[in-house]
Amino acid sequence: MRENERLCAIAYVKRRFVHVWSELENHEGWVLSSNVPSVSYMAAVHWLEQLIDAEPNTSTVDAFCKLANEGERLTRINCISEALRSHHSVPKALADVDGRLLFDSELDSLSKGKEDKQGEISVQKAKNLKQAKHAMLASVEEFDAPLSPFYAILMMDGDSLGETKKALADAGESPTALSKALGAFTKAVPNVVKKHNGFLIYAGGDDVLAILPLEDALPCAAACRVAYQDVFKGKLPDGTQATISAAIEYVHMKLPLTMILKDIHHLLDDVAKDQTGRDALACRTWKPGGLQQTWSVPWEIPEERHGGTLVASALATDMIDLIHEMEMRAEKKSDVGYSSKVLYGFREVLSIVMPDHFPDTPEAVAQLRKELEGIPLDKLLETSYLNSGLLDGWDDKTEGKSKQTYVAEQINKLMPLLRIYHGKAWTGLYSSDGALLLRFLAQKGVER
Repeated sequence: MRENERLCAIAYVKRRFVHVWSELENHEGWVLSSNVPSVSYMAAVHWLEQLIDAEPNTSTVDAFCKLANEGERLTRINCISEALRSHHSVPKALADVDGRLLFDSELDSLSKGKEDKQGEISVQKAKNLKQAKHAMLASVEEFDAPLSPFYAILMMDGDSLGETKKALADAGESPTALSKALGAFTKAVPNVVKKHNGFLIYAGGDDVLAILPLEDALPCAAACRVAYQDVFKGKLPDGTQATISAAIEYVHMKLPLTMILKDIHHLLDDVAKDQTGRDALACRTWKPGGLQQTWSVPWEIPEERHGGTLVASALATDMIDLIHEMEMRAEKKSDVGYSSKVLYGFREVLSIVMPDHFPDTPEAVAQLRKELEGIPLDKLLETSYLNSGLLDGWDDKTEGKSKQTYVAEQINKLMPLLRIYHGKAWTGLYSSDGALLLRFLAQKGVER
């Protein structure tokens, strides 16, 4: 607590509760962190990890840390802790710096005549911090990692617990089987979130809420889903599966957290569960200008035939593989914008074929679906990919296949992720939001 800081009774309890939690009875071994990372720090986690790995000059790090506030003292994100253990020469104070002060945009704002709310960062101090930060970065050869201002919030909730409880009873399990399984899931979640460099806000029963770096949210959600299914293995009748839905909000650090926490409940309940049909994933991206796109698909996307074209089965997590694929191809080019170019091309193709707004009535949906059946959308996307320049210099012998074959395989992976689902069924329509989210995640929200 700061000198002369005044708190009401509720605020005081919220501030101090974590420090006495371990002394209370029946806390079931839970360990509460005394320091919650800021959203700006979570946005900077992997940039900071890469900076530590690059081992900046110690004197420049000391100079920067001496000026900066220790806003993240005691915050220990997994990858940051591992980086510090691997690079003993880097002062640990670098991991304690207030997340805001890692961003030039924040330092510039403080440099324009306003002190921060606590009056701790003056105009001159902000200017000195920016100078010290750039001196630290200049001490590292060719350090050009993009610093993204986006972080992620993950919320998950088990589907139809009443049906799961009945299925357990039908399988001859005890009346307490559901609560025991959910208790095991609750105990498993903290390690899953920690492994994915996140901060767990809560895990109780079938509910999860965590804050994570942008890159880790989708893999974390997938790992939590596996953990949820694992606690029910061997306890349900054949052909029955316990499912859990997830919502991920990718958010600019300047947006109000209260607004996003309110919206993620809507994204989970109304979009992932009610609209998409449960056992689903829904994602949204928020930039300073507002909501950008909403994308939702079942965790496991079945194989379906659209017109005369067979659209392969897929997983929602294929999005991760496609991101890595684009990044790997982009790294082979001097222009890192190539990955953006091909994904932007996908959006352009889809905007020509699909209307701006989803039809309001089942009749209009059916009519649009009928019209789309005659359009070889997959071939149009393949042409866009081939014309992007991303695969210039392709060598069939080195790659082990022709350029056309490779592109067809990639588009076959992409097509299921562009489908629009309602009630677990594909409507026959497509959305560019999947391609736009792919582009956003591949770029980490940074336009390059």
